[in-house]
This record gives sequence, C-alpha cells and structure tokens, in this order.
Amino acid sequence: MKVYHKARTSLPQKAGIAILEYDDQVTVPERDGSTITLPRKGWSLYQLTPSWDQFLVVEDKEDSAVHDRFDKTEYHQAWFGGTDENPFLVQLEVDDWTRIWERDEVFNTLIPKGIKRYEKHFGKGKTKRQGDMFCYPAPLKEYDRDKGHSLFGTRHLLTGKDVLAESIYSNVDGDQGYFCQGIIQAPDHTDLVLEEIHYVAQTAKLHTPKLAD
Repeated sequence: MKVYHKARTSLPQKAGIAILEYDDQVTVPERDGSTITLPRKGWSLYQLTPSWDQFLVVEDKEDSAVHDRFDKTEYHQAWFGGTDENPFLVQLEVDDWTRIWERDEVFNTLIPKGIKRYEKHFGKGKTKRQGDMFCYPAPLKEYDRDKGHSLFGTRHLLTGKDVLAESIYSNVDGDQGYFCQGIIQAPDHTDLVLEEIHYVAQTAKLHTPKLAD
C-alpha cells in the first residue's frame, strides 16, 4: 500500500479513535465498530488531516511506494474514513475522481452543491453538519408539519417539521434537499437541533448514500 504523507514511511495504526488494520486477504475496506481494516496491496492511502484523523484510500493496482503528494492515477474505488464523532467508513463515487485533488479539494467536493449555493449567497460559517447531512439556515418563515421521517432514506431521522424544497436551492445540478426544522437523530452522532428552518442536503459523491455513516 502506498502512503501519501511526506514524513511517514510506515502505515498509520490509528485514525483518531479508529484502529487501522491491514490484511492481505481483504479486497475492499471494511469497518467493524472501531476497527477499520484496509487491503494491504493494490491501494493508496492519503492523509487528509494533520493528525491522520481522516483519510482517503483508493484502489490503484500499482506497486507500493511512499509519496508526499496526490497522484493522477485513475482509480477503481475510493473510500473516505477515520473518525468524525466516532469511527466511520464510506465509499465514494469515482466518476469524477479521475485524479485525486489537493486535500482541501477532497473535502470541498463532498459538500452538496445546494449548500455551496447558500454559502455563496448568504455567507459561510453558518453550515451545520451531522455525519453526511449538511444543514444551512434558510430564509423561510412557512413550513408544513410532518411526524418526522428518514432523511433521504438514511438512518438520519428528522423529528419536527419539514417541507420538501421546491426553490432554486432544492435542485442544483441534480442535488435535492429538504427545508427542515426540528431534531435530526442518527446512531453514532449527537442530536442536531435545528431551531430555525434549514436547508438540508446529503454529502456529495457517496457511492451508496442510504448506507452512509
């Protein structure tokens, strides 16, 4: 396995509170509780945070080496993992990952386009996040009542009020979102309280959005 980090010549053993293990018999990354097991051969591991809390691991079928920059190889699979509030591991879509960008670009690519549009028009610093759910205060005063339900068919459950977004911000380049007010709950995450109406969208580039951590 390649490790893309200037000062490291060995594989990291932890990513935040997540324990990293490497196995020659494992063909795809997998998580069991706090342990993340990665394939030992044919993959590259990219450091995304200074303390290795989060990483990107991609399948490239190349020989092992150590590098301090991102490559331009075309990849077969890409997985994002490490520790957020708790250990997590999600597979990303690879359609637009014909190369791995700079580290900041990786995170920026995961932000839903609708959220970026709100930040552009109304300013950054207001966005809230719970795992793969992004929320931004919406300039609305009216909403419909709802008993609460799963957001985007995921394990994130909204209890409160929401109305399906029907504005310019609800369908930006194919992204769909909700206007929500209430409490979003999900396993492994602290409850996210939205006291005012927010635009809510899921992380971009997820391979299986309904199964995301």
